[in-house]
Amino acid sequence: MSEPLFKRSIPMLPGWSIDRNGHVYDPQRRVETLTMKEKNGLHCRGVEINGEKFPVWKLIQLIWSPGKKLFTRSGDLMDYRTPNIFTFTKLETKTRIEDQLHQQVVWYHYRYKQRKVSELREATGMLEYDEEDMLGLIKGLVLAEIRR
Repeated sequence: MSEPLFKRSIPMLPGWSIDRNGHVYDPQRRVETLTMKEKNGLHCRGVEINGEKFPVWKLIQLIWSPGKKLFTRSGDLMDYRTPNIFTFTKLETKTRIEDQLHQQVVWYHYRYKQRKVSELREATGMLEYDEEDMLGLIKGLVLAEIRR
């Protein structure tokens, strides 16, 4: 396995670094990722450091795209290859769904599970939002995706 050309230090983890594809390195070697369950119920890649688990997507977002939200084009939180990632600062459409973890759930069901917008409320269990909120989020994410 070859060394990546670009890695950035993880400030809260001295000696640790991460590349753009989500590969995490301790001071000696590349660390194997594990599958973990996020607070939103979705599975994602993670690393365990000193007994604490860190989602890889959050590390990429903090280190490589500070101040932006990170999403995968496929909706799958297990694939962080650079071509599968897009970032944005603010959605260009109106939606009440502002929490990134909630947005990820909707995007996962729409993109990865290929659910219709009319099925998203029930599929995600987010019944407090209406179909217009779901549609506004999807439109905003699609616009952000094609602009990156």
